[in-house]
Parts: sequence; structure tokens; C-alpha cells
Amino acid sequence: MKVSEIIPPVEHRAPFELYALNRLSDCSGCYCLTNASGDILYAGQAVSVQQRVIQHFDSTKKDALTMYGRISQVWWRAEPPISLSALERGWLESIRLRDGQLPPLNRVSAPV
Repeated sequence: MKVSEIIPPVEHRAPFELYALNRLSDCSGCYCLTNASGDILYAGQAVSVQQRVIQHFDSTKKDALTMYGRISQVWWRAEPPISLSALERGWLESIRLRDGQLPPLNRVSAPV
């Protein structure tokens, strides 16, 4: 699924690069990691989107090559903490229903 198809839509984006981390809001929200074409490779939630994306740089996920390519963009939508789980579940379920499976890096066998 393309990030442009997600509902409710993402509101912000930044390159998935260390130099761009200061562009990320330090807010609670849900986020998607995508390739250059906007295919969703991972969807998640965080009390601090900025801190959670920083954690992705410490995992092998940042370098993982999927059949859709590598992570190149981070997209997010600010949401109050109480709404995070419902929004993330909604996004993941809509991706699963559209594509028949979860995003590549959300699967159990995906790199951590």
C-alpha cells in the first residue's frame, strides 16, 4: 500500500536520514517508514515519534532490503497518546486487507 492511500492520512514527512531527525516533531503519533516510491515498509506508533525513529537507526531495520527496497522516508500523523493504538491497528488492518499481508518490516520474521 502507498502512504498516500492511508486513512486518516499522514500529515508530515522527512527523509529517513540522521541529518533530518531535527525535522521530526517530538510529538505522539503514528508513523510509516516507506521506500522512495511511497510503499509502506513499516507502520508503528510512538509517544515521541522523533525518539522512536532515532531508535530505528540503532536496528538492522534501517538497512533491511525488502522486495520493495530500503527505507528512505518517514511519514507521521500527530495524535494524542490515547488514540495511538486504535490508529495503528486501523492502519495495519487496512494495509493487510488491501495487500493480503502486513508491511514487510512489520512481519514476525522481519529484522528487528
